[in-house]
Amino acid sequence: MTMKKVFATALSAAVLSMGALAVNPENAQAASISYSADLFTNANTPVSGTAEFLKFDSALGTLTGVTISSTLSGTATLQTYNFTGSNQSFTNGSASFLVGLSSSLGGSSSKQASSGIVNGIANVGGPTSFAGNEVSTTISLANLNLADYIGDGTSKFTATGDAGIGNYGGSATAGVFFGGLASLSSKATVTYTYDVASTVAVPEPLTILGAATAVGFGVVFKRHASKNNKEAAQRFFSSSAFSRNDEKRRLRTSLLCASSSSSADDDETSSELERWSFLRVLLLFRASV
Repeated sequence: MTMKKVFATALSAAVLSMGALAVNPENAQAASISYSADLFTNANTPVSGTAEFLKFDSALGTLTGVTISSTLSGTATLQTYNFTGSNQSFTNGSASFLVGLSSSLGGSSSKQASSGIVNGIANVGGPTSFAGNEVSTTISLANLNLADYIGDGTSKFTATGDAGIGNYGGSATAGVFFGGLASLSSKATVTYTYDVASTVAVPEPLTILGAATAVGFGVVFKRHASKNNKEAAQRFFSSSAFSRNDEKRRLRTSLLCASSSSSADDDETSSELERWSFLRVLLLFRASV
């Protein structure tokens, strides 16, 4: 094999090795972090409350999403007032509240939160109370501008939640009226989703190429030396004049030549040394038979 072919083969192996090493991109790992705070607690309506939240710390990674939500919970008490002069039945009694959520950075939303249905008797006069009707709902802000929520870990924004005075009603005879009161709580939560960059280090291209080239040359020279040793052994043992005495003489000659060649020629390649070592072992084995 010529030196040009050796170099070309080694370079090809280096390129393939470099490809295997280089195809190792940084993997983005998804993560999230949330903050929660009370907007108001056990409040009668109408009510409004605020809470401050930290913006996303850009040192954590790349922000991919922001969700702001509030969860309203509590109970409503339905009350009846009967001016008919006699007790009256009613159906579909309920309470509802307009619930809102907004951010100081932009974005707002609102929805109705309703209690369960109440059926009962409205006593003469009033109020007659029907307590323990659960109220719950969740409201969220969407399509937020991510850039507005990126900070340095100390900057903040404000979320505001509210619940209206409440609408109380039902189906009853004329002269029966509905009212009520409520005790509501609301908690706001902001959740940031982001990509955390992988900490796996990728070697520089030149470092990869140098290491891969060394591996490629090593493989090629090893194969080249192995092939030369095998051919030399076949030629050696195929000689028609080969005899035991010839073995001994050739053994002594090869040992002397190998020794003098190794000390006199500093440019001896590793493949030649491997071939001489291989022949010495074969000669010793043959001579001992």
